[in-house]
Amino acid sequence: EAITEFYIVEFDIADKDLSFLNRVNKVKYPEIYVSLMEQLEQNSNFFHIVQGGFRLKSKSLLYEFIYNLFKEKYKSTMSPLEQNLEKAKKYMDANFKNKITIDELAEISGYSVPYFKRSFKKFYKVSPGEYLNEIRINKAKYMLSAKMYTITEITNECGFSSESYFSHAFKNA
Repeated sequence: EAITEFYIVEFDIADKDLSFLNRVNKVKYPEIYVSLMEQLEQNSNFFHIVQGGFRLKSKSLLYEFIYNLFKEKYKSTMSPLEQNLEKAKKYMDANFKNKITIDELAEISGYSVPYFKRSFKKFYKVSPGEYLNEIRINKAKYMLSAKMYTITEITNECGFSSESYFSHAFKNA
């Protein structure tokens, strides 16, 4: 039997009264609630000064809050294998600029290297190395589109070992 939860939040984002957030289940998702409130408090004074900036930032924080609620709900339905693979995936997302070895990822997930590689590929449909390259290439595309960075800067910022490897990976993407 599936249990469905609905969250309906209606408020005027131009109002600095964010008391509606007090009705959110702070006990079930305390870290999400505290994070959102800290960000709103940090940004409210600055963004209120900038014409429309507070409204835009508040809206983005609300969307992030809702996303985190869904993510927490989804996490509770994940199998232990999915949760452990997700740890390695998040590690790659956060540390793509650094050299990351398959041994590190396997250790983070708590599995042997062969089991980790096989499970990651089966679950995400790409190998860990392919996933890491996707992250790096997407970041490089963004930086290239900004037209503010040299190839050397992009290579270093995106975690590629050399400009030639970056060029090769970019062409194959």
